[in-house]
Amino acid sequence: MASSKKQHYPKLVIALSSDDDDDKSLAMTPDGDDGDDDGDDEMVTDLPTHEPRPRNLPLEEILPADEIEERLALAKKMAQTLTDFYQGKAVKLEEVEFAAVLVCPLAFLRELAEDPAMEIRDRLKAMETLVKFFQFGHRADPRFRAQNRSRAEGLIRDSLDNERCVISDTESPQKCHIIPFAANAGVARREQIASALKNLTGLLFAEAAEAKQAQRWFGDIYAISNGRAWNMISLSNQLQCWWGQAHFGLKYHGIRPCQEDNRESIIEVQFVWMPRRDDPRATLEREAGEILESFHSPVAIKENKSGRLLKTGDMYDIRVLSKDGDKMQQALDIQWTLVRIAAISGHVEEPELLGGRVGEYESESDDDMGF
Repeated sequence: MASSKKQHYPKLVIALSSDDDDDKSLAMTPDGDDGDDDGDDEMVTDLPTHEPRPRNLPLEEILPADEIEERLALAKKMAQTLTDFYQGKAVKLEEVEFAAVLVCPLAFLRELAEDPAMEIRDRLKAMETLVKFFQFGHRADPRFRAQNRSRAEGLIRDSLDNERCVISDTESPQKCHIIPFAANAGVARREQIASALKNLTGLLFAEAAEAKQAQRWFGDIYAISNGRAWNMISLSNQLQCWWGQAHFGLKYHGIRPCQEDNRESIIEVQFVWMPRRDDPRATLEREAGEILESFHSPVAIKENKSGRLLKTGDMYDIRVLSKDGDKMQQALDIQWTLVRIAAISGHVEEPELLGGRVGEYESESDDDMGF
């Protein structure tokens, strides 16, 4: 059973990154990994390695500045629609709902703002349901090992990743779920997930057919994502902790055939450190510029075991069986949307504090909580 003791995560301190003598940039590094908060800042550099640095691509803005004003106006319009529906009782968007407003496609948000109150309420609830399940499913103690994972599928993932972390290339990684096991463990929970996925065509999926496919893979009574190799990635213990707290996300960038084995394909993902809100209870009345300034993100953080600085924009390859490539792509796409909402909502380390109209989250069993 997962421990209920709050896990200590290393604090972040400013460090100096140096890939070469001519290019130095500010970076962030954990202050050790032994759990002792001694307060001693230190300057570090990217440790020498025989491996070349991963390719790095520019990342499009997570919060486009030119859209903030319109997004806030649409959020206020939805809040007013709900206020009118509840006969003048003032309604404010909850943290997750506000984060979704900042993240979701603008076309989806414009459509949502024109919907009747009941439709707005159901879609906002669907957003919060998915984010809560996503975060609660990832909050297990890092030492916890889920017992329900298919051993055969785990061996497939070990083989695909050569039993190494796909990010730091270190040995003895943990197999982590992309969409958490707990998100669809139990019939009642799967029904909630299926309903939420159906309500979020336009946010998570471009077409209704994609939403229906996702319900089958992640949400219906025969959900097949639990314990599947295509819903797993291998991560070091440290990255597993950060993955569980939405400190970073993986953005799908494409798929190509594997030249060494035609039964496999290679999915390319972009590593992205998530922004953080200094004030998770920011109101919609704040100016757009002030909201943008309330977010910050580290440039890079050192992965302790490998000594390598992990930077936003770094590109990595993940192998998958070719027949499962579309499933892994959809899992990564859903993860990318939900991890941004979870991070921006401001309560990723304590998801039980997330407010909203969903109601209390009840775990069916601590043994269901796993990666």
